[in-house]
Amino acid sequence: MPGFETGKAAFMLKKSIKIAAISFLVLVGLVVLLVAAGVVNTLYLTKGISGGANGIFFDKNDRLYIASVLGGAVHVMDTGTGEILETLSKEESVDGPDDVEVTPGGDIYYTDILQGNICRRAADGDVTKQHIATGVNSIAISKEGRVFVGLAILGDALYEVDPDLKKPPRLVSGARGQFNGSDFGPDGRLYTALNLAGKIVSTNVDADNPVTTELETDIQTVATGLPTVAGVKFNAKGELYASTFLGNIWKIEPATGARELVADVGCIGIDNIAIDSRDIVFVSNTLNGLIYEVLPDGGTRPVNKKGGGSDPA
Repeated sequence: MPGFETGKAAFMLKKSIKIAAISFLVLVGLVVLLVAAGVVNTLYLTKGISGGANGIFFDKNDRLYIASVLGGAVHVMDTGTGEILETLSKEESVDGPDDVEVTPGGDIYYTDILQGNICRRAADGDVTKQHIATGVNSIAISKEGRVFVGLAILGDALYEVDPDLKKPPRLVSGARGQFNGSDFGPDGRLYTALNLAGKIVSTNVDADNPVTTELETDIQTVATGLPTVAGVKFNAKGELYASTFLGNIWKIEPATGARELVADVGCIGIDNIAIDSRDIVFVSNTLNGLIYEVLPDGGTRPVNKKGGGSDPA
């Protein structure tokens, strides 16, 4: 019955939004409790980039782009020195960016999680925005230039958007567990960290109807048992890495789901992950605004702790 199906769809949407809102509040509550208990030093929260560091991405010149939701800016960093080379903020039409990605041609895409926009700053400085939905979070661009955005924290869906942000977005998948940090794998599938579900999935973005289908060929479970998984990224060798809010960095075997702990940053708040042209792994911290380099021995180095952030230590 059409009326029943419409009502059911509306109920499921409200349920997904409610779950997302509850999970966000629980996360905020956890941070507050840890601060109150002295596990997280409140002064430590202001050592790095003001407003925290969220989505990160290396351009072709190994400059690290850093999105800061609360800071309302996209920063460009030299990870060798921690120096901020450039900052795009409200004056450049940047407001509340949660993730960022740069094309080989120099176009910068970033999301605005609260306003629900996907934004494109062309290489010539022209800015275009398209509304998707509140909660628009992650960005992944295929080697062919196709652009995909995921909803997380305040939403739960996956969309393909027109690179020029003119045609209507295409819904690729409905709620799965919040589509956070994503990256395309060597097999052409989109790998995504489902932070609410605590797992990583790969999606066939060309499936006819992945919104409702449960076919394993359309959406495959890659790895499970990863609470607060926030981002995934492939290196040049095709190896998959994942970051979690709790501070763990994992190396994942996509074929089997087996995982190896690469590093423990030693603090909560780890968000996204990026890998430079030398296959060096970096992660961001949404709480203290620091960028960490993962060292070969499993240790980590805060890149901007001694300066370079807008609020350095």
